[in-house]
Amino acid sequence: MLNEVFLAGTIQGELRPMRLKEAEERFIFRLKVARDQGGSDSVNCVVEDSALLKFFNRSCNNQTVSVAGRIQSRFFRSGSGVASVLEVLVQDIKKVD
Repeated sequence: MLNEVFLAGTIQGELRPMRLKEAEERFIFRLKVARDQGGSDSVNCVVEDSALLKFFNRSCNNQTVSVAGRIQSRFFRSGSGVASVLEVLVQDIKKVD
């Protein structure tokens, strides 16, 4: 598979539901990923798989995890027209001790 992403970072905040037009429910969380030169980036991660949601049954805020998935673009309407965001569609998540 060409579109594979592996990230390790810290979950920031709680898992939040996100409704789309298709009426399917997805969940989103932010992953804080450290940069080599210092500082960090915040990456939106999307969970669709109900089996992966079990990982979030308890509070995971500030938990260090590794995430495997793929990059996807999501388009939506905003006040200034059509906008897009890049997200990681999570296919696997594990705690890092």
